[in-house]
Amino acid sequence: MKKNIDRKTIAGLLGIFFGWAGAHRFYLGKVWSGCIFCALYFFALIHYIIDGTMQGIIWSLTAIGTIDGIRFLVMDETKFYVKVDKTGASPAPAPEEQPVQPQIQLIQENSSPENQDQPSLQSDLIDERKKMFSSKA
Repeated sequence: MKKNIDRKTIAGLLGIFFGWAGAHRFYLGKVWSGCIFCALYFFALIHYIIDGTMQGIIWSLTAIGTIDGIRFLVMDETKFYVKVDKTGASPAPAPEEQPVQPQIQLIQENSSPENQDQPSLQSDLIDERKKMFSSKA
């Protein structure tokens, strides 16, 4: 679980500090939007160096990256992995989704060789269904 929280935090920090270059997008597996961020930034930077224009695009990309980073940091962990992270990482399952050991042990006890002579619940259900269908006919 700690690894998944770190993933969200790293994406947020990359967005805040290197969002202008799309580093957070690359990190999350969104390669195309990362390339667009990077290409737009360097295109605008070259124009700014040559003739002093396109400064607005540079500031806009910086602001978008910073906003993305802050949004990742404050976003709920489940929502982050469902909507944002495209790398295939997923958060640990919630406690109610984890298997319960006593139920597994009970199933294993019922399937042991010494219990084979006792009728199982499944065979009882099958017998009841057969009776229901035969009585309808």
